[in-house]
Amino acid sequence: MPTRGDLAKIHIAKKELKLTDELYRNLLFVLFKKRSARDLVSKEADELIQHFKSLGWATTWPGLKNAPRLKKKYDDLGVRKSMASPVQLRLIEALWMTGPGVRVKTLQALRHFLTHFFHVSDLRFVKARQVTSILGAVRRIGRHASRSRPRKATISPL
Repeated sequence: MPTRGDLAKIHIAKKELKLTDELYRNLLFVLFKKRSARDLVSKEADELIQHFKSLGWATTWPGLKNAPRLKKKYDDLGVRKSMASPVQLRLIEALWMTGPGVRVKTLQALRHFLTHFFHVSDLRFVKARQVTSILGAVRRIGRHASRSRPRKATISPL
């Protein structure tokens, strides 16, 4: 009996290849003399999946093994000497967009912040040594406003 993952792949392929139910069941019968994918053994299920791939079906679902890796933001920059990695850039952006102290959660506001405090015109120009400082600064945004003001020292009469 095929695994649930194999059955899912088979039915996703059937849907994406736009096979009618009648055509799909006839294919199962011609290839394996079975009426349902549930009746297949795991070797037959793998063979059916390979057949669907030969028909042009490509696995694109991220949960499937050997699926092509989805491109993430900043991956096109790659690993650059002395520059922040794509993972670090995504972390800075995510912290900015979800930070409780950040009032304006836009990329334009993030660029303004980086330019004003770190003299960096865009996120892709952040150096590796600046990442810790930027993350700390973004985390501290809004904290000073929530603190109570220190009391002024009063001189008591003698």
